[in-house]
Order: sequence, then C-alpha cells, then structure tokens
Amino acid sequence: MADEGSTLPGITQAATDNEQASHSPQAGAQTGSEAGLGDELPPEAGEGTEGADEGAEPISKKRQKKMAKLERIHAYKGQRRLDDKAKKEVKKQARSAAFHTLPAEEQELAKKNSAEERQARRTEHNAKQIRMKQAVSEGSQSQKLVIDLDFEGLMPETDERHLCQQISYSYSANSKVLQPCHMHLLGLKGNLKTMAEKSISGIVNWHVTRSESGWQQVFADQLDKVVYLTADSENELDDLDSSKIYIIGGIVDHNRYKSLCLNRATAAGVATARLPITKHVQLETSAVLAVNHVVQIMVEYMNKRDWAAVLDEVLPKRKRADFKSGKEEKASGKRPQLHAQPEQAMAPTLQPISDPKLDPVTEPKSEPMLEPLTEPKLESVIGVRG
Repeated sequence: MADEGSTLPGITQAATDNEQASHSPQAGAQTGSEAGLGDELPPEAGEGTEGADEGAEPISKKRQKKMAKLERIHAYKGQRRLDDKAKKEVKKQARSAAFHTLPAEEQELAKKNSAEERQARRTEHNAKQIRMKQAVSEGSQSQKLVIDLDFEGLMPETDERHLCQQISYSYSANSKVLQPCHMHLLGLKGNLKTMAEKSISGIVNWHVTRSESGWQQVFADQLDKVVYLTADSENELDDLDSSKIYIIGGIVDHNRYKSLCLNRATAAGVATARLPITKHVQLETSAVLAVNHVVQIMVEYMNKRDWAAVLDEVLPKRKRADFKSGKEEKASGKRPQLHAQPEQAMAPTLQPISDPKLDPVTEPKSEPMLEPLTEPKLESVIGVRG
C-alpha cells in the first residue's frame, strides 16, 4: 500500500494539470499552436468532422442546382470575355497589317481620320458626363425620377438579377438624352445592393443619388410633391411637372403581387398616376411595363413632349394588339396555296418521245382479272382430288 500510495500523488498531479489545461482556453490555444495546428485543435477521437457541421443549415438540392448553374454562367461569361478579347486582338492585328500595306499618303489620311473619330467620341462622352453631373448637382432644376428598390425579400435571386439589368438599361437611357433627369436609386440595400455592385459595371461611378433609405425617409418633407407611377392607378398622367417627384416601383414580380405599388402609395398618402398608354396605343396584354421601359418613356417625353411618338418608339412590339395579327398574316403569307388548282399542281406532264429507237411511252397494261370459280367447278376439283 505504501508503494501504491507513493505513486498516486504524482499521477493525480499530472492528471490535474492536464484537466486544467484542457479546460483553459488560453492553454488550449497555446497547446494547439505548439502542435502546429494554429488556433484550432483537431477533433477528439470518435467525434469525426460531422460534429462541426451540426449548426450549419443544410443546402437543398434545388439550391445546389442553382449554385451550380450560377457557377457555370460565371465560367461561361469569363470564357466569353477572354474569347472576345482574343477576337479584338486578332482584328487589331489585321487592321495593323492592312494599314502597313497602304501607301504613305493613305496612311497619313487614315491616321488623321482615326484621330478625328477618337476626338469626336471623347467630346461626346465629356459632354454626356457634364450633363449628368449637372442633373444631380445641388440646386438643379432637373426632373426628379426615383426608382423604389425597397422590396427586399419579395424577389427571388433570378428576378433580382433581371432587375439589375433593368437598372443598368435605365441609366443608359437617361444618359443618352440632352436633358437627363435626376435619377434616385432609393432602398438599395441587402442582397440586391451586393448583386448590383457586382454585376453592374461602373455603378459606383454613376451620377445618381443612391441611398439605403426609402423614399418615405428621403422625401419626408416633400410627400405632397410625390407621384407614384403604377398601372393600377385611376389617374392618367397628361403631362410632367418639373416640381413633382415621380417614383417607379423597382420590382420584377411577374404580376405575383397585385396592386403592390398602389397599396404602398396609398398607405403613405401620396398621389398616384399611370402612363397614358391605352390612350395612344391599343394593347394586346396588360399595361405593366419593365422598369427600364418606364424610365425611357419618362426621359424621352421630357425631351420630346409627345406621348404618341415616345410610346411608338419605346413600347415593346409584343405589347401591341397589331403585333399578333401582323405576325399571323406574315406566317399565313408564307404558306403554299396547295388548295388552288390541285390538278395542275400535282399532275406531272409527259413529253412525247420523238426518237423512234426508243420504246414509246405506253399506258401500263392492266393485269387480267381472275374470274370467280363457280360451284360446279369447285365440285369437280374436289372430286378429282378425292
């Protein structure tokens, strides 16, 4: 017992030290660093790696397919950019080779023309930038046009990507007119903001007013000037008032949410209006348009002041009532008229043969018809066989 007791204190002290080290975070981290494992310790025996993923939310198969599809899309776009870059390089080398084959006088003329074209593009770009800067400058009298993007959680990721494309088209349409509007992107936050900054090239350099706050907060003291544009409104827009603030619902919902923008405007106590589309164009489908089409109609009307001309230029053809009928007439015009004069169309004509050496074309001889056997003959045949 004395020998056993003499060894127990040492074992007990070592076990106590190990237990304290295992329960101390600093000691545990130091032990892991000394083992060359960084700040994380290896899982205990029998725990495996599944214990670390117990808190993680499992990914559904549908979500995995979407993620794989997005990866393929990004890979395809990356490869396409590389291919386009290679094609441009090939064209550049071809132009350079063709240029060096020209005489000296023609080379000088080509250089002069190219320099003039570059200068014209640069001048146009600078003038566009000046117009856009003036539109968003403080004290500007430009028409205020707001895209309400505060619809977080109401769109799937696919529709958010489509909305980002429409926002890009909207800015492009506004930058092309001589009198651009002061564009506001309000309520841009969350996943939509991340996607927009990732997918829209140069959005951080746009001459627009961006904010994560909604239009109710940004224009809290000017709600009497706000007009929310929605196809569900009973008020038809006759003209644009430069003192008003026109708001467009920035959502792609495929008509899932009925009267969403109208209800939002009514709850905020602001005026509503709809574009005079049905007054000038006969529609085949509803008057609900994409965001970029509404923006383009508004900025074009600001410069032309003619609803009929603007709607005829901007409105998609698939929305028009005459698009379907014209498509059917075009398709029917391509069909061959098989019912007209079927004999002339189907019956071939035979040319007479003038060469006597060749066999003349005669009518095919018809095979002789077999007469049906009568009862006496059948009896005689049966009798012979018998």
